[in-house]
Amino acid sequence: MNIIQTKLSPPPLRAKAVERRQLHSALKGTELCKLTLVSAPAGFGKTTLLAQWYRIAAAQGVRCAWLGLDHDDAEPLRFLSYFLAACRRQWPGFGSAALQRLESAAPADIAELLPELIEDLGQGTTRRMLFIDDAHHGGQPAIAHFLELLCSLSPPTFHLVLAGRIRPNLPLAAFRVRNQLQEITSKQLRFDRTESEHFLRSVHGIELTEDQMDSLHEHSEGWVAGLQLASLSLREQARPDDFIAAFSGNLRDVAEYLATDVLDKQPAAVRAFLLRTCILDRLNAAICAELTGSTETRDLLEELEDQNLFLLPLDGERNWYRYHQLFQEFLQGQLRRRLPGEVVGLYRRAADWFNGAGYAAEAVEYALLSGDIQRTIELIVPQMQQEMMAGRMPRVNDWIGRIPEQDRNANSSLLKANATALYHMNRPDEAARITDQLERLEGADNPNVRLLRAGISICRDDIEPILGHLAACPTDMSRFDLGTVNNIRGYAQTELARYDEARASLALARSHHSAMGSSFGVVYADCFLGLMDLAHGNLDACYGRFSEPDNRPRSAETYVAPVPAVMRGLVLYEWNHPAEAAPLLRANVPLLEQVGHIKLLTLGCIALGKLALRGGDWDRLHHHFDHCLELGAARGAHLDRLKSLVESERVRILAAGGQLNDALHRAQSLHVDPDAPAPRPSGHWERVACLRLLTWCRLQVAGGSPVRALPMLRQLQSLAQNARRSRRLLECLLVEISAHRAMRDEPAAGRILQEALRLGAPGRQVMAFLDEGTRLHDALRAAEMPHEDALAHFLKLLRDALPDAAAGSTGTLPSAHAMPREDFSAREREILRHVAAGHSNSVIGDQLQISENTVKWHLKNLFQKLEVRNRTAAVAAARRMHWIL
Repeated sequence: MNIIQTKLSPPPLRAKAVERRQLHSALKGTELCKLTLVSAPAGFGKTTLLAQWYRIAAAQGVRCAWLGLDHDDAEPLRFLSYFLAACRRQWPGFGSAALQRLESAAPADIAELLPELIEDLGQGTTRRMLFIDDAHHGGQPAIAHFLELLCSLSPPTFHLVLAGRIRPNLPLAAFRVRNQLQEITSKQLRFDRTESEHFLRSVHGIELTEDQMDSLHEHSEGWVAGLQLASLSLREQARPDDFIAAFSGNLRDVAEYLATDVLDKQPAAVRAFLLRTCILDRLNAAICAELTGSTETRDLLEELEDQNLFLLPLDGERNWYRYHQLFQEFLQGQLRRRLPGEVVGLYRRAADWFNGAGYAAEAVEYALLSGDIQRTIELIVPQMQQEMMAGRMPRVNDWIGRIPEQDRNANSSLLKANATALYHMNRPDEAARITDQLERLEGADNPNVRLLRAGISICRDDIEPILGHLAACPTDMSRFDLGTVNNIRGYAQTELARYDEARASLALARSHHSAMGSSFGVVYADCFLGLMDLAHGNLDACYGRFSEPDNRPRSAETYVAPVPAVMRGLVLYEWNHPAEAAPLLRANVPLLEQVGHIKLLTLGCIALGKLALRGGDWDRLHHHFDHCLELGAARGAHLDRLKSLVESERVRILAAGGQLNDALHRAQSLHVDPDAPAPRPSGHWERVACLRLLTWCRLQVAGGSPVRALPMLRQLQSLAQNARRSRRLLECLLVEISAHRAMRDEPAAGRILQEALRLGAPGRQVMAFLDEGTRLHDALRAAEMPHEDALAHFLKLLRDALPDAAAGSTGTLPSAHAMPREDFSAREREILRHVAAGHSNSVIGDQLQISENTVKWHLKNLFQKLEVRNRTAAVAAARRMHWIL
């Protein structure tokens, strides 16, 4: 992000500025507290006071930093970037660790960087002060939370000074109780009688009688801006008494009255200059010359500054200025009333000037304000690709959304860009509607239409149609489009287990995006390669891909940096480094909800849920899993594929935690019936079908029927191996180990464990083993130490990571385990033994010579007593009570 350096220095002071002696004495009080708050409405001299304090403190040896905020700085990450820039400008080396984290993993909560910053503030004994002017622009809760913790945790050598129009949302009462707060309000900021007289007489050269001065001071209540406006009018007044007598009303009325009077009293050239330049949020001599046609704009700017006509310099060289916000708003209203025919032309000329000067984003904003739709489109179209290459899809969507619908629908470039932005923002239904409109303009075979259809499919994680959409895309598309085509194609090929083709496609995508400088495109090529690494168990390769940024365009863009951060977080979780994984995932997964691929978002939510469970927080686990499903449903994701990922993992966790009833309930959403025979798998690994079958096998083992699971587990292992899905193959082996141990076949369990260790050791897939629950934990404890050093080392790593065996599972068993045997009739126990043998209701009826309806009646009673929902859970409960083997 480009830092505007003028925001990092206090504004220049007038040589004849009023000395606020009483307020300067308050500066000494900063040695005794953490926070000074200067809050008052506009025009009370807050900035001038802070600039004076800054110079006084610096002269006394305090190391001072300055930050002036504007409305664009309300976004927490932008605020944090400016905060670091301001501090580092005056305190070399400050925040280096935090800056490195910010560049590699943009946090969702900027307060996560405070530990490094507080540590840096504690270095040395020199006093430091940070002045933040116009702090009301940083009013977001995340920024307020950051500032609160900064004040609370900082050492006594640091002091923060905030100035703004409104009081920040900070726990001021708590700071007061601790004597850590000093407040300066409009009451203290108002000029007293002596200061008002000095301001008018010495600064502006206006002589008034004592009565006139008393009246003006009383009516203005010492409001600096009111006195400033009054002084400009009084210079031209032949009868000051008449003017002063009319000086009354509330502040808003006074400001409007005086501004009107001041404007009308200015020479025609100055009045024309003010009206024609008031549309600008920042102005210099060149843009003013463009809007006014004057060749003397630099002299005019200096004159306006000398007259304090609400023109504030933004840099020490006085190249850039801005109007006081209230005065600018007033002037804009006057412009529309007095020169309505010029408004569009002024905005358009401003757009052209900023575009020619290289400020493309500002140019688009002025073009939009002009209402000149054709010119706006001309500026937006070439800029959209630059915005998308940086991942700023929301800005593109906002720009295009402000263009009238009939103009959007008639422009192919706008439709393509809008649909592209929307599917990257996980809004595929809206993207599809816009693509339908583009298809009506260009036809179904248009390459842009095909590319958008593929993009919408990847957003929905709907793999099957993707390659068909891309088949007819030509090779003479732009490099950005070719990069996008190959990214989408590479992801689809990965999901279809065509890995060699996928790597070639993603390498080509990376090449195209690198040549274009598209950090967003490059990071997504890496993302899809990283997802392939995860599927293959290549965790070292995955982590390395996202921890060495030198091979990609460096970017701390809000929608680029989260992807590498989440990928690293996923690997760190698998390596059993939760303290390092948690902050990466918590900070960056929410950002993926705004712009990010649905599968990476899903894996991030799952990992957050599992991290929550490590602390025993089942509710938080379900929150993350449910939130992921809600996001998918709201954004049109392929729900079968999404559910297969989320719910199969939830069933595994519940079953491993002993919550079999809940696991069986969740399995219903996957259409998995553990009482029914397992469906026959297809001849290849298909994610939805195979995850359902793996879930069926888990429930057989958890429910006490492991023998039913073994044939299916071996088929799934063959399919996973053929598809080179090493991670799924490892899971199948781990479930088989639990099955053999449930059958008390320790030799078979030991053989399979050796195979699993051999598969998991190269990538150190620790959590794949630990997440399987206590039966697998017991297998690891009982295993013989392998002869191979690598496997022995990995087994030791796993054993060291195992939870204390005495602590047991984090889950809870159904209450039936404590029920006495006498509570069940002999017939009920006999029926349970038949159910455990896998007999159907009709077979049980024949064996016991009772009707099938009677069998169902007994089963219903059994389910109620055992507090279970089906046969599988009933058998599991009976085994725990040792009624059956």
